[in-house]
Amino acid sequence: MHIAFTGVSEPPRSVGTFQRHALLIGINGYSQNPLDGCLNDVHAFHRVLTKHYGFFPNDTTIITDHTPQLPTRANILRALWELARDTEEDDCLVVYYAGHG
Repeated sequence: MHIAFTGVSEPPRSVGTFQRHALLIGINGYSQNPLDGCLNDVHAFHRVLTKHYGFFPNDTTIITDHTPQLPTRANILRALWELARDTEEDDCLVVYYAGHG
């Protein structure tokens, strides 16, 4: 597995506090050209965030083929809207997608 951190830096070290937010999306189950490793990638990335970057489980929303909230267009857009609503200026925000582009 290869993990690329694009534009990643340490969360801001401001005088105030900041929140961490992550949306991790993994889709294996395509009707044409299904994939095998996307769900594993999401869970591995979640472990990286919690082990090395200070994220807690409740900081993260995970949407995959095997979660109650399936990765439909509507559910992904809703989750992105909720992130936009809940994220403040100095917060740390991560969106990770594993699937067909």
